[in-house]
Amino acid sequence: MLKLIHLIFAHLSFYIGNAIPGFAFLSNLKIKFYRLSGIKIGDNALIVGPIKIDYTLTDNVLASINIGTGTYIGRDLRVSSFKSTVTIGNNCQIASDVSLETNTHKLNEWSGPLRIRYQKPIVIRDGVWIGARALILPGVTIGENAVVAGGSVVTNDVPANTLFGGSPARFIRHLQPAMTYSFTCLAGICV
Repeated sequence: MLKLIHLIFAHLSFYIGNAIPGFAFLSNLKIKFYRLSGIKIGDNALIVGPIKIDYTLTDNVLASINIGTGTYIGRDLRVSSFKSTVTIGNNCQIASDVSLETNTHKLNEWSGPLRIRYQKPIVIRDGVWIGARALILPGVTIGENAVVAGGSVVTNDVPANTLFGGSPARFIRHLQPAMTYSFTCLAGICV
């Protein structure tokens, strides 16, 4: 019974977080509710939201999501992390309508009328920029300071300091290692 109460509290906290408008000055409040739901979020993150997550009332789905320090997430991030994990590193930029899918199905294995589902984690390393409407598929790791172009479908790992784009995403070119900057943030506004 206590486990059910905890899941309901996490679910309600998540939906309250999603209901808070995506203005920068409200980001800290939004993030407090997301943290109450079990999502791990580092300091100075900015989440416009809402975030769409499958299976929020199942065990550890919200707690299986880790968002690093200083990371920006645009509107309508979709995360499917049932029985798997999604890790987003520090100082990442995730644009609007990005989809992180840890679940898929086996092509030729069936359980009754349905294909067998399986899960693989997604890891996004520090300093990554993912463009709008990109789709990241199960088991993908995106290396430090890599850029994924908007609309890309990422089916394989992306090495550090590279630009990938297309469907399926392919190597476009190497990038210079990113420079790091220090910011001071107050009420979700960073300078």
